[in-house]
Parts: sequence; structure tokens; C-alpha cells
Amino acid sequence: MRAAPVVVLAAVLALAGCAVPHSLADTPPSGVPTPLETRSFGDMGEHFLVVRSGNEELRLASLERPIDDPGLPTDHPDVRGDDLFVFVRPAGWPLWAEQFTGAPYECGERTYEPEVAELGGGWWRVSPIGPAATYTLHLSAGSGPGLPPGGETGSMEALLTVETTKNRPTPAPFASLDLMVVPGEESTVTLDISHLAASPSEATATATVTGDGAPVTVQLQSGEFACPPGGSAFLVARMDAAAAAALGDGPLQYDITLDLDGTSRHATGTIDDGNTPVELRFTPALP
Repeated sequence: MRAAPVVVLAAVLALAGCAVPHSLADTPPSGVPTPLETRSFGDMGEHFLVVRSGNEELRLASLERPIDDPGLPTDHPDVRGDDLFVFVRPAGWPLWAEQFTGAPYECGERTYEPEVAELGGGWWRVSPIGPAATYTLHLSAGSGPGLPPGGETGSMEALLTVETTKNRPTPAPFASLDLMVVPGEESTVTLDISHLAASPSEATATATVTGDGAPVTVQLQSGEFACPPGGSAFLVARMDAAAAAALGDGPLQYDITLDLDGTSRHATGTIDDGNTPVELRFTPALP
């Protein structure tokens, strides 16, 4: 008659085990280097991020200010490498990374998403992309939907400077159209362009949207981002309630002429699935 409590206790321990924090003392996954030198930056506290590259290990305390705070130091810990291995101690905390050609989130800085792969045991591989150069890397980890039972909630983030030696490809130019059309209410037409070879000096667009009612033509101009990231453009137009109502029901067809620095490009298509953004393919192709 004592078997049931034992089974229940085993189940509880199994659930709790899912949330046991990872340990640096455990054998790391294959490929994670063993450091010969360790440098620490800031007050480590309970949680900190560990970055390994080659023979070096950095231990980075979580930032005490938002990364867009003007009071944040600009001299970040530095590392050299094309593949960085990052350790996140709390169980169930995923890792995110952003890569900048200069100071993070400043006007005109180009932003990349480095390749991030989970290796297990709290370890992740972060591989910066783009030409061999010096970049600013923003690392962040925190609790999320995949947090195991009993896991910790919270977050931590760090900035570091990374010097790469390999030339890796960057994403191809990409454009998407988002039609947020609500009949009888003010609606929006948004064109989001990223990963251009160079930032355009001028960018405008004309979009004609057609449903089973009257077609509506709008002029798109630079939107809420007065200074978009390097190699990008964000264009938006408002559609008044009467025009949105006149469109009728979907599917909605679009006909767009984009002007980038005096060169016109054209794209057409149909949005069948409500207001879901769609990828645009321009002729000629985006530069």
C-alpha cells in the first residue's frame, strides 16, 4: 500500500528535475571549446551569460540599463571568433541574438540576425553573418512559453564586441506588404523593405488595392521610423473608413509601384488570407 506515494513522489521529482539549472561543471556538448583564460565583467550575481570563443571565456553580468539608454557604456567586452558558444544557466530560457554594424539601434546602423542554434545543456552556438568585420552583438535570454515546470522567470542581456574573420552571406533583399483593411474603419497599407545593398535616399510607393468593390489608390511615404535601420525602408499609407468600405470583400488584389532613388519597380498579386502580410517580388528585383 506504500507504492502509490512512492510513485507520486517520483513524478514530482521528475517534474522538478526538468527545471534544474544547467551547470558549467557539466561536460559541454561536442564542439564547445575549453577555455584557458576567463574574464569577468560586472557583478555576476545569480545569473550571468558565459561566452566562449577559442581559448577564451567571458562572463558577462546582465545589463543594469536598457540598451537604448544613453548612459550605457560604449566600451563593451570584446572577443574574436566566427562561432561563439553561449551558456545560459536557467533551464528553459531560450537565447536571442542581434548583430549591429555599429552602436545598437542607432540611426542608420545595419542590423543582422546571426544564426543561433541550441546545442543542449544550456549551450548555444551564435554565428555572426556578413563580411569579416567588427560588430556589436546583443545577447538576451529569459523565460518563455517553453519554460519547464518549476522553472525560474526573469531575463538577462549583455552587449559585446565581436571581431569576425570569415565572410558569410547576408540575407537577400526582402519586401512584404501588410494590408490592415477593416471595412468601415480607418485602415493601413504598409510596405516593409529590408536587407538592401544600401540605404535609399528617397523611397515612395503607389498602391492600388482592389476587392469586389471600387479600387482604392494610396500614396505610401516614410512611416513611423524617421531613421530606419541601414539598408531598409518602411512606407505606410492611411486608408479612410469610406475607402476601406468601398473595397468590398476579399480576396484583395494589389498593384504596387515602388520608387527607390529614381528607379521604379513593380509588383502585383493577391492576398487570400485576410490581413496576412505577403512577400512582394518586384520587377526589376530589389537592389
